[in-house]
Amino acid sequence: MKSLKTLSLSLFLLAGLSNSAQAKGPAFSASVNPGLSFLGSIVGPSVGSYVGIKPVHDLDLHIGGDFNLAFYFPGAFVMQLDILPTAWYEFNLSKSNIRPVLGLSFGPTILVGSGGGFTATGVTYALYFRPGFLVKTGSDTHIGGDLKFGIVGGGFTFRPQANFVWEL
Repeated sequence: MKSLKTLSLSLFLLAGLSNSAQAKGPAFSASVNPGLSFLGSIVGPSVGSYVGIKPVHDLDLHIGGDFNLAFYFPGAFVMQLDILPTAWYEFNLSKSNIRPVLGLSFGPTILVGSGGGFTATGVTYALYFRPGFLVKTGSDTHIGGDLKFGIVGGGFTFRPQANFVWEL
């Protein structure tokens, strides 16, 4: 029974990837996302990347990874590294180059250092909600922004960021 479930999942994923590859348009997207990160009372610069695929071409749902590196200060030093599974949906507004985006990321994050009420060295969890937008700037490029917010290790976090997206 277990091998039947594994075979079914494998066939579903292969069918989704095959559908994406045969359909018109890109199936894979990657981004660079500079921004600021607020964690409790500390703030600092961050840079990240979303990497994702569209398993079903006719559906604007992407699944993939959300990777971020943030450094927090003043008064102390905290480094955060996110390695999060993610999913996001792009709403296609007819006759518009602007696409609202809504996403969710949840998974492990590594915190090292102390400050702003956080003392951590190790792995904890992060949960982000990701409302944002993308504007088509070329055949396979977009720019936009996210107002990510959520919880990191039990504390509130806010991470506004710019998005530079390439579809491959």
